[in-house]
Amino acid sequence: METLIKTAAARAVALTKIYGAGEAAVRALDRVTAEFSRERFTAIMGPSGSGKSTLMHCLAGLDQPSSGQVFLGDLELGSLSDTQLTVLRRERVGFIFQSFNLLPALNVAENIALPLLLSGRKPDRSWLETVIGIVRLGDRLSHRPSELSGGQQQRVAVARALASQPEIIFADEPTGNLDSQSGAQLLGFLRQTVSELGQTVVMVTHDPGIVVTVGVSIIPAVRASRVAPLEALRESAAEPAGPRRRRAITGLALAVAGLAVVLAGLSGSGNKVLTIVGLGAVALTAGFVVLGPAVARPVTGALGRPLAAWRGVTGTLARRSAQRSPRRTAAAATALAIGVAVVTLFTVYAASLRAADINGVTDSFTGDIAISAGGFGGGGSGGGISPAFGRSVSKVPGVRTVSGLVKGQAEVGGRSADVTAVIPATIGAVLDLHSVTGSIRTLTRDQIAVSQVEANDRGWRMGSRVGLVLPDGTRESVTVGAIYTSRNLAGDTVLPVSLWAPHTLQLTASEIFVKLAPGTNVAAAQAAITRAAAGYGKPTVEDHAAFVASAGKPVSMFLGLVYVLLVLAIVIAVFGIANTLSLSVYERTREIGLLRAVGETRAQTRSMVRLESVLVSVFGTVGGLGLGTFLGWALAQAGAKAEGLATFALPGGQLVLIVILGAVAGIVAAIRPARRAARLPLLAAIATE
Repeated sequence: METLIKTAAARAVALTKIYGAGEAAVRALDRVTAEFSRERFTAIMGPSGSGKSTLMHCLAGLDQPSSGQVFLGDLELGSLSDTQLTVLRRERVGFIFQSFNLLPALNVAENIALPLLLSGRKPDRSWLETVIGIVRLGDRLSHRPSELSGGQQQRVAVARALASQPEIIFADEPTGNLDSQSGAQLLGFLRQTVSELGQTVVMVTHDPGIVVTVGVSIIPAVRASRVAPLEALRESAAEPAGPRRRRAITGLALAVAGLAVVLAGLSGSGNKVLTIVGLGAVALTAGFVVLGPAVARPVTGALGRPLAAWRGVTGTLARRSAQRSPRRTAAAATALAIGVAVVTLFTVYAASLRAADINGVTDSFTGDIAISAGGFGGGGSGGGISPAFGRSVSKVPGVRTVSGLVKGQAEVGGRSADVTAVIPATIGAVLDLHSVTGSIRTLTRDQIAVSQVEANDRGWRMGSRVGLVLPDGTRESVTVGAIYTSRNLAGDTVLPVSLWAPHTLQLTASEIFVKLAPGTNVAAAQAAITRAAAGYGKPTVEDHAAFVASAGKPVSMFLGLVYVLLVLAIVIAVFGIANTLSLSVYERTREIGLLRAVGETRAQTRSMVRLESVLVSVFGTVGGLGLGTFLGWALAQAGAKAEGLATFALPGGQLVLIVILGAVAGIVAAIRPARRAARLPLLAAIATE
């Protein structure tokens, strides 16, 4: 007996397995003791429900017995943890299932090497070539399982079982789904592995003819009760992999048409540019959504290559899973893509506005110190700066010129408009509006200056007569005395204070600009002006650099609101991706069970689902980022043509942050599905229809 124990490849001692409890308890195995010799082909025979499959599952470490012991060689399996059992199945045990159980996402060569890939071991090329030669699959290595016959698929399963050079191979009704000829060939291959390779094979069968065919040893199954064996595993019906041609054509047509309309709109001028570009953006976005399934496979394939290189077979499986159902992948990513596109659009446009503001102020502000009523643009409380404070500033040592901007509203040419009143004689010392015709310095009481954008929109030129209605209702007829290009500080309409002051109740400035005499210490002058401001509501006093930097603050506040939208978009997308992944895990239950059976650890299972989720979210994020960046550029260009408001700027840091947040969304979305996948009961998962 001692000699038998040492030479046994596997053995069971007083093995009992009970399913259920109480009156519903079913005893599948009742104190079964059996040994399986090395380098033998042994069959476990018995009718359906006799417990033969349960015995094999316990021997292979796929199921835990209720009592008794199982040994693989001299190793007792009952003392092993789940991870240790997984490693044991991966490195020391081979499996051949009735329904092949090949991964549809992998080709023949990858399916054969799967146990080795999961363990990170380098395949023994010589051994694999020998195995492939025995099962005659040399000309099918690059094929997918769907391209093989049933007999060829089962031969792949045999080769996979042999790939890791296991101590023992368990085969569960391996000929059950094959015709007689294919079944006979398969048994011949198994017999050959025993006789030529010294392999140990234990096979479950209820067909006595198989025993006669190959002359295997027989161990009768001890019938404990009528327990249905594991049913054959079948390939689950997958949704159509590729999108319909009509969808692809429709999406491409919409995208091309939208792109053409956007570019055509940008070739025009005036306010109509924004309308045309907006219509093109809608069509382009619709095409983007419709085209999603058409580009999901190649894009996720490209994005997933680094994951496959980094995480090996785990990354490869995640990549192939994302590619398997392009429509589902696109649907899961769409919500995130649209949210990211909208946020990116506003981010790019806001950055462009900010760049335009800063560039415009830098280009036009020539003073040394700026005094603002509550910050840039007079946006604070207090209603403006008293002219008396301007007179006080003019008395500060080192101050050469003081001139300000008085903001208000009037009716200009029949339209309500913001206007800016200035002192023509002094404004040029602190502000350069870049006049293209005429001079603001020489404006008289019956003249106004307008921006180039306003002049183009109204059809005005030098000398054009314009009707003006002032705040007190007084109507004046003025002429255009200058046209300028710099609008950031003065707006679109500038008129002399001498025209404005008699018709307003209170004359206050939104900004006062100071030009210092050469050689004056700016910091000392700024400190003196700040002290003088204490009695006038403490307006903001800034040097040139600080005032220019503050030009972008209003846009930065707007960006804060945009990022709130981004967070909301990500939260919504997380739920969508999580639901899609949960459905994917449910549909791939059998596949996940197979992976666990051949040696994928729970950690690898969780990682596989997480990587797939990250891939889907990055797909959506990158797509949305590309769409949003283009639309942001188009909007900036349209705004520049229509209103002269923006200079295109690409906020690289913010865009990188958006990509990172998209990837994080994938990780968060995968938490629950990944946990569920890792906790699937192994045998129940394999038996799932």
